[in-house]
Amino acid sequence: MKKLIICINTILLMLTVSAVSAQVTEADSNMEIFAEKVKADKKLLVAINLNLNEKEGELFWPIYDEYQAELDSINDKTMELILTYAGLYNDDSLTDDQAINLVNDYTNLEREHLNMKDKYLKRISSALSGKQATRYIQLENKIHAVTRYGLAASIPLVE
Repeated sequence: MKKLIICINTILLMLTVSAVSAQVTEADSNMEIFAEKVKADKKLLVAINLNLNEKEGELFWPIYDEYQAELDSINDKTMELILTYAGLYNDDSLTDDQAINLVNDYTNLEREHLNMKDKYLKRISSALSGKQATRYIQLENKIHAVTRYGLAASIPLVE
């Protein structure tokens, strides 16, 4: 469990750093290397916790890679949304309409994430046993919860 928490914290750091790295062109290559390392660590965490045999791995890992690509897209959109809010918050220029639009955009991203999980659960459960598929989704949920907690702690409330 301790290793899981360390790995999840590393992934949280990666998500935060990846948003910043998109704006710092000089450090892009170093940040990309760091992001790839953390993604590999996440994959290792999943591999250790699922303990797949060769056949299961052949079926699961391509689905995992697709899932992660879609998740990266949603995470990128979330970070864009957060950066937009941060800019408006820091400039003290957030209007009521902008605030409502940001909440609507966030809700749409959460819906997109849930729909994605539904779609992939069907595919994952056809590649793995029900318990293994559930275990994988639990791992993703734990990582998501820690990530969101970290983001929530660093995002100030609207004034």
